[in-house]
Amino acid sequence: MMGAVVMLLAAAAVTPDRPLPVVYAMADDHALVALADTAQGEAEVRITLREGTDMLDCRPTLVSGNKAVGPASCRLVMRKLGWLSSLPAADGKSTQIPAMVVRWFPVPHRKSATVDYGGASPINPTTWVTPDDYVIAGDGTTRMAITIDASGIVSQCRVLQSSGNSQLDEHGCALTRQRAHFLPATDEQGVPHDTQGVHTVTWLRP
Repeated sequence: MMGAVVMLLAAAAVTPDRPLPVVYAMADDHALVALADTAQGEAEVRITLREGTDMLDCRPTLVSGNKAVGPASCRLVMRKLGWLSSLPAADGKSTQIPAMVVRWFPVPHRKSATVDYGGASPINPTTWVTPDDYVIAGDGTTRMAITIDASGIVSQCRVLQSSGNSQLDEHGCALTRQRAHFLPATDEQGVPHDTQGVHTVTWLRP
C-alpha cells in the first residue's frame, strides 16, 4: 500500500536541493472537492495530527491565484492521503503526511482525449520524461494506457497509439512505470483503489 507514498515520505525532510512535491490537480479533482471549474492557482499544504487525538488538521500556506484553492487543496490531500495517518511509522506513532504543493488549472470545456488518469492526481509530472531521456533517434508521440495501483504507482503500461518507433514506445512506457507517481484515486469512503489512465509522451529531436 505504499508505492508513491514512499516518495512522498522521503520528501518530508525538505532541503534546498529537494523541493516539495507538486501535485497537479485534474479536472475530476475540481468536482471532488467542490472547487469551481474556473479556479486556478496553487497552495502549499501541511497536515498534522492533533496532539493527543487521531484527528488530522490541514493548513494551507503560500496560496497564490484564487483564494479558494487553499482550502480545496487541503480537502484534496485529506481525501487522498488521510488514510496514511492510520499506518504506524518506524517510531510506532502515526505516519506523518508530508507537506506538498497542489497546483490547480481551469477545467477545459472539452476534456482531453489524451490525458485522463481515472481519478488519480499526478505528482511532479514534468520530471517523468526529460530531454536527457532522448537516447533513441526519432520523433513522435506515444499514447499509452496505464494502470495506477492503490499506492499511486504505475503497475502496467500498454501502447495504444505508436509514435511510429517501437523503441521510443518501449522507452516511454519504461520511464512512465519507473517515474510516474500519483495521489491515488479513492472511493466515496476515501479508500484508495486501482484505476486506469491514459498518458502521452512526445519525443522531439533536441
